[in-house]
Amino acid sequence: MTRNPLLLLVTIIGSLAAALALPAAPARAAVVSPPRPTIIVYGDSLAWESQDFISFFLHLGKVDVVMRTFPGTALCDWSASMAHDARTHPMAVILAFTGVSLTPCMRDANGVDLTDQERIDKYRADSEAALSIFADTKVWFAGYPISRSADVAPDGQALREMYKSLGTSHPNAHWVDAGVLDVTPDGHYTDTLPCLPFEPCQPTRISVVRAPDGAHFCPIPHNDGRYECSMWSSGAFRYGLMMALPVLHDLGLLR
Repeated sequence: MTRNPLLLLVTIIGSLAAALALPAAPARAAVVSPPRPTIIVYGDSLAWESQDFISFFLHLGKVDVVMRTFPGTALCDWSASMAHDARTHPMAVILAFTGVSLTPCMRDANGVDLTDQERIDKYRADSEAALSIFADTKVWFAGYPISRSADVAPDGQALREMYKSLGTSHPNAHWVDAGVLDVTPDGHYTDTLPCLPFEPCQPTRISVVRAPDGAHFCPIPHNDGRYECSMWSSGAFRYGLMMALPVLHDLGLLR
């Protein structure tokens, strides 16, 4: 998916305002409705942090949402769940993984965590396996905001570029840059950004969009490994917004 993020934001704001301003429907006799389509989201800690926002915005498309996210997981940790979920024939799937390499499925034959190009190659293989599992389903790979450390690394964008390239060889692969509102206009890491017009904000009109660790979203430190934020998390809000609404827009579910 390639489009000007500012133009997309204007479109999304309009769609969001219209969706939230819909009047209540008049009371009428109950009717049997057909089953609603389902969108399934798989992801690691950034999606876990943002799951309430992702679910909220996806529900604007009048779909059922299944969230399968957990901190520290890699794409390969969800392969069994994907095989099961594919039998339910979801309308769309969103994969939101930042390249974590901590679990057993991301280790080499010697039990060492994969790094560098081997890590990228493993995520490519697992992405292609997911596309095969969901062969008859549109699959969106969600871009994530670059971390503080990756922003200065020579290969800091390598995984994102791999995700973006999948669409050239897999017709059901799509790209959504979910991290576009959590970085500077030229795509670099930043701790703060101007408030969005429809989010609660401090008098300074500046939002803290990234965590102290330079990777996550919650403005305050977390030591519990669960990344559950006890305050407004602008970064998580932006990530959920830009993951969900462009997908709904492309599916024709925002009217």
